[in-house]
Amino acid sequence: MWEDILRKGAKSKMTQHAKNLVDEVMDETPRNVREILDLMYKKLEEKNRSKREDTNKKDFIRTGKNLIPTSSELHRYLVRNYQSIRISKITGERVNNNSGERHYFR
Repeated sequence: MWEDILRKGAKSKMTQHAKNLVDEVMDETPRNVREILDLMYKKLEEKNRSKREDTNKKDFIRTGKNLIPTSSELHRYLVRNYQSIRISKITGERVNNNSGERHYFR
């Protein structure tokens, strides 16, 4: 798995499934990349749980290999497709300089 990630390098692109999952979890609430990845994992778990209940197969688990992007892939996708603001880590308020953490929203 790590060899695949290193082989893809900076030119890697997110799969369409991953883009759809990002679009499902994004809303008007500003979130950083880590929060978005956490929401994607939770959404994937919910889908797995409902799929297992529907099929009654205990061993059915949908992996996130093509569904969860790396943080750099996600960052590139968000920069191109969503609005962003910078929020201070200390005060939690919006800042206009580069000292804050970037948060994305619809």
